[in-house]
Amino acid sequence: MTLLSRSLVIYSTLLKTVVFGIFVGIFNVIEHVIKGLWHGREVTEAFADFFGQGSHELLAGCLVVLVAFLPFFAFRELGRVLGEGKIWALFFHGRAER
Repeated sequence: MTLLSRSLVIYSTLLKTVVFGIFVGIFNVIEHVIKGLWHGREVTEAFADFFGQGSHELLAGCLVVLVAFLPFFAFRELGRVLGEGKIWALFFHGRAER
C-alpha cells in the first residue's frame, strides 16, 4: 500500500465519520421534536428543551458518536482496500491460512 492510498483511506474514514455523525445529530433533533409534539409541546419548545441541555452535554454526545463511528469506518475502509475477507482472516485465522 502506497503512502497516497493510505492517506485516502484516512480521508475517506474521517469523511464518512463526520457525515454519519451529522446524520445522527439531525435525527436526534428530529427525535426530540417529535417527542415534544407527542407530549403536547410546540416545536419551538422542543428545540428549546434540546438545546437547553447545555453545551457540555451536547459536545459529549457528539464525541461519543464520533468515537464510535471512527473504528467502524476505519475497519470498513481497510477491508475495502485490502480485499474481501482479508481483515477477517487476519484476526481469526492462523498464520498458515493467510
